[in-house]
Amino acid sequence: MIKALTFLMLSVFSSLAVAAKATPKHARVFAALPALSFEQLGSERTGRIEILNRVTCDPRDAGLCLEMCSALACEWTEPSCRDCFGTGSVVMRSIFTELLPTYAASRTITNQDEIRSLMIGLFTGMMLVVSPASPYDFFNASESPGLRPFLTELCGSENGFIGVLLDEDARPTSAAVAVCFTSRGLIATQLKQNRQENRKTRINNLTGETHVEIVP
Repeated sequence: MIKALTFLMLSVFSSLAVAAKATPKHARVFAALPALSFEQLGSERTGRIEILNRVTCDPRDAGLCLEMCSALACEWTEPSCRDCFGTGSVVMRSIFTELLPTYAASRTITNQDEIRSLMIGLFTGMMLVVSPASPYDFFNASESPGLRPFLTELCGSENGFIGVLLDEDARPTSAAVAVCFTSRGLIATQLKQNRQENRKTRINNLTGETHVEIVP
């Protein structure tokens, strides 16, 4: 099943568009460009926390939204994720605190047509979307830069998110792609997992600088 999910992730780079709609209770904007903004929304309903994502397009450049949901703004519900709330998931811990060097860039995508296909796949719930303001981040203090230094290094802007694969039990398995909203447009970077377990990342919470060191 994990192999099937990996294949599904790869197929994101070339297909599909559907969007789910919901009414958000709270919203946090973490990326905004003249033609595109993205929000991650959290609401609690009947004791259950629900995460929603919303992308809004400028009417002058609304192709992505029109392709996704035939409107200027599209919303979809995040897939259910077991073990994502709290600090029990080793995978989520590595993403929020040691994304680099746990993962490395395998391919940078700047072709906008290819990125549009990727975004449509991501925005239809095929992966978990983890942003710097993610409700899943139980590992960084509110004043910590969190994912931002990792996003800047991987795709050129602190405004963006990480796409995370889930297994058949809805548990996170690995980070798959980094997507950034930059002044040059959308940039995406496919990720691969490093096997060099003797390397460790430290982030200075005051400066946001990332330091990689060799651990004996």
